[in-house]
Amino acid sequence: MEGTAVLIDAHYLDLIAKELGFGGEKHIDIKELAIRVSKQNNLWLNQVFLYTCPPFQSSRPTSDESIRKAKYDKFKAAMERRGVIIREGRLQKLKIEKCGNTDYKFTEKGVDTLFTMDLLRLYKSGIRNAILLTCDTDFVPVINEAKKDGTKVILYYYTDENKKGHFSLSYHLSKACDSKVLITKELVGQSVLH
Repeated sequence: MEGTAVLIDAHYLDLIAKELGFGGEKHIDIKELAIRVSKQNNLWLNQVFLYTCPPFQSSRPTSDESIRKAKYDKFKAAMERRGVIIREGRLQKLKIEKCGNTDYKFTEKGVDTLFTMDLLRLYKSGIRNAILLTCDTDFVPVINEAKKDGTKVILYYYTDENKKGHFSLSYHLSKACDSKVLITKELVGQSVLH
């Protein structure tokens, strides 16, 4: 079996897990999921990358922020013990004013760049296959570049049956990859920690 790396956008996987009923206290074993998707493609798993952001921390963290960070640190340590490479961006807190009300929105920074760097480095490290769990069309140029180097790219994606657009698959992303596989409830369910 050929070697591969699995690159997972944590935010995208979280959205899929919630949509399939695995949110809340049910957690996905990232390593198990990566092993399963590799085996489905008759590939040997060499590396697993998880792209995420630690919870936002104020300059003086609130108790809620501290609790979230402690849970995240525990999760991160458990994943690293299992050989998952955690690639961290950061969360930026944006203030939004609407009709006199103040609200806040969080946005990820740096995650896409880390994903891009790792995808381009795979071939140089001797890994010829990449399995991506993402829906970001920003990756199309880097996928095309990785394929020029000889990397085979397999996309794992999810789409909702009602086609509400929340989980739509971009034609451009689909076309850029060598093949694509629909993420099923069964696949995710087999990787849920009990």
